[in-house]
Amino acid sequence: MIFELLEKLADFADSVEDIEILVNLLENYPNGIIRHEAAAQLAEIWQKHPALFKNVNQRVVASLMKCAKNDTSRIARHEAIEALGYVGDKSVLKTLREIRNDEDEDIQKTAEIAIDIIEFRARDKMKSIDLWKSILAINKKHGSVSDA
Repeated sequence: MIFELLEKLADFADSVEDIEILVNLLENYPNGIIRHEAAAQLAEIWQKHPALFKNVNQRVVASLMKCAKNDTSRIARHEAIEALGYVGDKSVLKTLREIRNDEDEDIQKTAEIAIDIIEFRARDKMKSIDLWKSILAINKKHGSVSDA
């Protein structure tokens, strides 16, 4: 039940309290799938409502980095790394470069993608929302729109 509720949270999120709930789940929930979805929802809320992160952005990024580096769940780590690519900035690149040397090849590849996204956005001075729109446009063009 909690997973189904989390999947829809970005559709309803309208306050910092919603972000705090997700950060708390990311840091403390015992189930890795729930931690994974908390990271995914943080990225989606960032895309839809970036102003909500104004006063909590550092806390969110720190929580995502902690999960990306240390979580016991591979899927939670993957999603936190991916979220850092979308919501992170250059300040997370050092950590992502360290993660790129992880023993898990999938984690390494996810870190590479996150680094590429951050560098691409910085180089083209692209805002996160514009990146999401570009990705959606590419997927629609190729007929591979996915919610995953």
